[in-house]
Amino acid sequence: MLDKFPPCKAVDRDWVVAVDREGLVVPVIERLLSENISGDDELIIEVRRKLGDCVPRSAAFRYIEEYAQRGMRISNWSFTGFVVIASNGVATGWKAEVSSSEDA
Repeated sequence: MLDKFPPCKAVDRDWVVAVDREGLVVPVIERLLSENISGDDELIIEVRRKLGDCVPRSAAFRYIEEYAQRGMRISNWSFTGFVVIASNGVATGWKAEVSSSEDA
């Protein structure tokens, strides 16, 4: 995952509160996933180097909620969509940039 997940460029991203005192803010995570990682049935979730999993989208919220306060990176198998949840509870997402050679 480290090789394929692009740098976050935190300063350039819009961040939203995804984990608050009550826990995971599900509508925020749903929106980030649907806007940035669409169509894949499975998500790759990495909490740290030796903690992560590939989970069906339907089970992702349970996994995300369990580890969200530690921070995590989420992607699809094709690494075309990304969501980052920071350990302070804010999250952001983006899609991979398409190179000009793929536009032709």
